[in-house]
Amino acid sequence: MIRVILYTPSEIPQSSYVYAGFFELEKENYLEYEVRISLINKLESIIVKESKIIKTISYHINTSFYKLMKSQINIYFAIAINDARAKLSYYTLEKFKFLIKRYFNTKVIERLPEKYKKITTGLEISMQIST
Repeated sequence: MIRVILYTPSEIPQSSYVYAGFFELEKENYLEYEVRISLINKLESIIVKESKIIKTISYHINTSFYKLMKSQINIYFAIAINDARAKLSYYTLEKFKFLIKRYFNTKVIERLPEKYKKITTGLEISMQIST
């Protein structure tokens, strides 16, 4: 059986949509989940601006962290549900296997160092409003 630990972020209302998916998967017996409170502040960010990569200190209240376990395999991943396409969690890029980003932008990811490009994934959907 697959087991998932959900580490709560600061911004629970946003991550509750992701949690609901895990809850439904458990109800259908695809996995088991456990929610744990995460009080660790992961403050460092990478912001991609044109040809520069800037490291800053800022919160990631909309990034939630997960540990997926099956047999002896543990996979750590994060889901960023914020709308800042050029801002990424440095902690996640350094420590996790995957970062799934809601507002994914290929042009931003292409500017990242090689070791971070393969960690970041998402669905590229334009969220621009035109009048």
